[in-house]
Amino acid sequence: MGNQLNYSFDSTKYNDSNCLESAKKESTLWFSTFSFVKQPKCWLDAAKLYYDSKTKRSFSQNGVTVKVPELGPTESVEYIAPLSQHFQMTKYFATLVEKLEALGYRKNVDLKSAPRDWRKAPHELDDYFTSVKTLVENTFEQNGKRRVILVGHSMGGNIAYAFLRKQNLNWKNKHITALLTVATPWGGNFKYLYGYLHDDDYPANMFPVIREAERSFPAMAFLLPQPRIFAESIFIQTPNFNYSIKDFKKLFEVIKNTNAYNMYLDTKDTLEELQHPETNVFCIGGSGFKTMRSIKYEGDDFQSEREIVYGDGDQFVNDESLRACLCVSQSNNNYLRNDYQVYAESSNGKELIWCTISAAEQKKCLEWSETVRRVNSIAAQNRRPVEFEYELKCELAVDKDQCLNHIDNGRAQLVTLDPGEIYLAGRLHSLVPIASEQYGFTKDNGYYTVAVVKKSTANRITSPLDLKSARACFPGVGKMAGWIVPLAQLVDIDILPIKDCNNMVKSAANFFNVSCAPNALIDKHNPTGDNPHSICALCSSRCSGSEPYKNFDGAFKCLDEAGDVAFIKHNTVDLMIKHYNQRKKFIKPEFELLCPQGGRASLSNYRACNWGFIPAHAVVTISSILPEERLKIQNFLIKSALFFGNPQNRMSNLPYQTWPPPPSRWSNGTLITEKPPFILFGEPQDERYGDNVNLLFSDDTTGLLPIEESSQTYSQYLKRYIHYFDKLKKCPVPSARLCVVSDKEYQKCEKMSTAFRTKLLQPKLSCIREHSTVNCMKSINEGNADLVVLDAGDIYRAGHNYNLMPIIAEQYDLNDTSYYVVAIAKQSDKDTDLLYLKGKRSCHTGFNEAAGWVMPISFLLSNNRMRSYGCDSAKAVSEFFQKSCAPGALLSDFNPTWSLMNLCGLCHGSSSHFCARDSSEPFYGDTGALRCLVEGGGEIAFARHTTILENTAGRNPSFWSRNVIPDDFELLCRDGSRGKYNSFETCNLGKVASNAIVTSKDKDVEVVDAYVNLFLAAQQLYSSKYSEDYIFKMFVSNNENLIFQDATSQLRAVPDSQRDYRTYLGYEFIKAMKIVDCTAASASLKPYTLLGERKCFIEEIPDETLVLGKYKIELHDPQTGGYMATSPSLGMHVEVRDPDDKVILSKVYSAEGKFSFTSHTPGEHVICLYSNSSRWFANAQLRVHLDIQVGEHAIDYAHVAQKEKLSELQLRVRQLLDQVEQISKEQNYQRYREERFRQTSESTNSRVLWWSLGQTIILLAMGFWQMRHLKSFFEAKKLV
Repeated sequence: MGNQLNYSFDSTKYNDSNCLESAKKESTLWFSTFSFVKQPKCWLDAAKLYYDSKTKRSFSQNGVTVKVPELGPTESVEYIAPLSQHFQMTKYFATLVEKLEALGYRKNVDLKSAPRDWRKAPHELDDYFTSVKTLVENTFEQNGKRRVILVGHSMGGNIAYAFLRKQNLNWKNKHITALLTVATPWGGNFKYLYGYLHDDDYPANMFPVIREAERSFPAMAFLLPQPRIFAESIFIQTPNFNYSIKDFKKLFEVIKNTNAYNMYLDTKDTLEELQHPETNVFCIGGSGFKTMRSIKYEGDDFQSEREIVYGDGDQFVNDESLRACLCVSQSNNNYLRNDYQVYAESSNGKELIWCTISAAEQKKCLEWSETVRRVNSIAAQNRRPVEFEYELKCELAVDKDQCLNHIDNGRAQLVTLDPGEIYLAGRLHSLVPIASEQYGFTKDNGYYTVAVVKKSTANRITSPLDLKSARACFPGVGKMAGWIVPLAQLVDIDILPIKDCNNMVKSAANFFNVSCAPNALIDKHNPTGDNPHSICALCSSRCSGSEPYKNFDGAFKCLDEAGDVAFIKHNTVDLMIKHYNQRKKFIKPEFELLCPQGGRASLSNYRACNWGFIPAHAVVTISSILPEERLKIQNFLIKSALFFGNPQNRMSNLPYQTWPPPPSRWSNGTLITEKPPFILFGEPQDERYGDNVNLLFSDDTTGLLPIEESSQTYSQYLKRYIHYFDKLKKCPVPSARLCVVSDKEYQKCEKMSTAFRTKLLQPKLSCIREHSTVNCMKSINEGNADLVVLDAGDIYRAGHNYNLMPIIAEQYDLNDTSYYVVAIAKQSDKDTDLLYLKGKRSCHTGFNEAAGWVMPISFLLSNNRMRSYGCDSAKAVSEFFQKSCAPGALLSDFNPTWSLMNLCGLCHGSSSHFCARDSSEPFYGDTGALRCLVEGGGEIAFARHTTILENTAGRNPSFWSRNVIPDDFELLCRDGSRGKYNSFETCNLGKVASNAIVTSKDKDVEVVDAYVNLFLAAQQLYSSKYSEDYIFKMFVSNNENLIFQDATSQLRAVPDSQRDYRTYLGYEFIKAMKIVDCTAASASLKPYTLLGERKCFIEEIPDETLVLGKYKIELHDPQTGGYMATSPSLGMHVEVRDPDDKVILSKVYSAEGKFSFTSHTPGEHVICLYSNSSRWFANAQLRVHLDIQVGEHAIDYAHVAQKEKLSELQLRVRQLLDQVEQISKEQNYQRYREERFRQTSESTNSRVLWWSLGQTIILLAMGFWQMRHLKSFFEAKKLV
């Protein structure tokens, strides 16, 4: 427990709220008295490990991350507690560091530390050992190549020993002076056994929670007493049974901790057989102190009274265990002299590690290794000069790709590769060829690729054209002779079409019938996971590296049993017939060669009928090995070829030995053996390797040729053959131009382009910088760019105005390509309510963006929480909120009122970056909106649902978020209530389609598919967020969301049926857009309009005002139910009448275009549109999209600036003046309307008055007449 450890909880996986409250970011795991006393459960959850006996690895509880301090600085080992608890109890290496500094050592220069996760045993520390090796090498170089002394205290000495045992002797001789251990339990220690039984010793007697955690550590099991030192020792005595090491299984069953016993079995190998670490070893240990040695119990129950028996030691480690160091240091001087004398004299401690890929290869390699050792041993015994300067070791890997990684990581040094593999190994791993195979008696430096077919197919396969839909057998994807060359030839003569620029497997599967191409479905060759399974349908197994039909021999067997054609080496058939002559009767005349120029030929005529000459396979190594060392390795290989190669080609009178070693003797200077020698290559191997062929080297190899230093690069070695690889890079799409809008995005785009080129991804990605997303849309529409990544709000504008479509969508933490829009408030601010936001300060991701603008503003407007100003959402927001930060609100691209400065009142950008709609504005984007809420004075932030978790609890390293935890925030719900930060599914403002890569609808399908395949293939290589720092990461940009959102987990192709922007965005979002965007409301005149039908609408326009209309006609397609471009002969008639019914525009336009006019009289203008008639389109249905822009909105300021050469400031002033003028016109028009309304009102009032008077007079007259009439009536009747 000799260094500090920290821990943190992932609030999405760890659910103890009390612990989450205390561990806001990163807390101290070791050493923290506060945690032991005040929060023991939280500390135990963080410290405890869980062991998997199958994988032999331990892991922390779900949601817990334990962090080891950085290697190098010594602070974490000087004291085992943080600065606030630096006192005597927590002091560790502090005194030693002080003394060494007094002697002139400098911290982090020639005095460094290597802290580790001390809970784990050595077998779990491979990554740690790699880091230590790098630290040693860096320290060695930093200090003028002075060798390093390793100092380990207690278990640290065991760890240092385990580390040295994993390094080769050459490396240790170069970098290490000595190993110094202090109080190291070389044979384990009884105190750890006591720890499994009781908890009354230090430190458990002070902090009991520590013991419970310790018992879960593999490190504690690792330090149990070892049989080498304590074989016969009795550790526990009871009345009926005494326990020694051999009784550990029973002991742990009794105490019900079999997991500890499993850990002990898995970890004891390191100390069970101590071997010299092949460097100087010095041990320091104490003695003369009472040290626990065993326990005597009065009863059989371990809880009964007990007596502790003490022995000698340093009070903690037993003396026997301390003195076991002599097995490694002092006593091993004899060990070195006796057992390693021959080794030291013969190889000088140097070793070569060969990488093998199968059990048969590993067996053959070990035989080679033993044969080399025996030859040198016998030579040394007879005082003859040794032949081999190196000891050979063997490292087993799964396949050649893992071999390349092993060589990269120093676990291996040599492997033989096919030329196709050499190309990738050189490009991606910096490996270099140093020795090539030679073939035949003429020592050829290569071989021919041939297409072998059956004679029975002569009537249907006579030329390369006939290979279409043939059943093909390949030795493996990536093999030069059996894959690259034949496919390159077919591509070159335009027979094989390119289906996917980055995946030749798809192209081959599309061309051939069912086939067998081993490894075609592994991740490396199937990056998007959709390779057709037909490419492996002929294979007899899993189509992997263990496929029986793999390699040239397997491809020939595939042909014989199931295929029509096999692409193999020219001599494969002869070798197979020779190898299988006792088991399977291949008949050579049954097969022929298919010539690339057409026709067939016999197998022996391969020089005239072949598909290309292939350079020999070669042995490769890492390029960092110096030339003089490579020369020595070449000598080793050449001598091995001479000694152990084909017996017919061996040098005579040279010592060679077989495996297993037969009786042998020296006679007249020659080693005489009684059994056949070990065969490195040449004739096919005997039965001991089964049916396996071409192990380590090709069986037809007759010698090895050293490659000259000037040719020891993949490009020089393959210089004459690179054109084959270039042919396979053929892509119908020359480039993909990605448009970005900020300097940081451009820098990331350039890095992404370089990363794509490194992995040979096609089409070539290039970067274009524009000033805004709208300019990017225009560039794509005009053909100056191809792609841009847009937010949903911008996707609408791109589709609506610029004919773009989404093709690749981001996916976050949901199951589909969407996210929730949430309103975020501080948990402490209970006054902020979504239904009462008037006068609040708001933070937005960006003007007109989905999460920060469209969804929240449409919600407030549609629920009458915000006053509407038509569809002028900018003015509505400006009047509603006191201050805001809506990056982009001042850009002319989005046409807000430029004088509404309070829309940017909270923004923090400087100079021209103020309120910019890109990463140069600190408060831009989802992260920026939350930051605005935290430190910008905001009271509410609108963002996507992932924002809180992305930027809290230490996930964002920026200063502003260091002390922020998720529970500091709450979500505001639509009903006025609040929810927790993770309740976004029920507390949100709507669900929105995720950001997407868009391109022009005018692109061909093949081009769009190439763009999609490019990014889907790239994400297989660069989507990891936790790879090494030097590897490019597509979805990481330090929470700045450059190009892609940092929350992106993967990219997904947008289905063809959803590539229209309306379908992709959905009805609800389109409806929201129409509420906040004026142009969205006039998206279409009518969804379905019959040809010839006249449609009119009224627009109120001030006088002397420019009006611009844009329209597009689409013809209904009854077959698909969609719409398509119309015939050029179909046009649109536009007629405009002013308030006086005077025609001011009447003109026929094409099917797509724009019209403009200037009003001269204020008032209602009638705009009518109807299509020209044609009998060809009788009763056809049309869809008309119409966009009307009035006043300064109709002015193209980019054209004005270019024409009049205006600066940005001058253009802004010009815009402001035009806006003021338009406002003045609007005011005059309103006054004009008010005056007309007043005149109309007065005229109406006057007419009503006269009408009332007239009615009164008429009523009086009628009453007078009726009275007179009644009087006359009554008088006539003599009633009165």
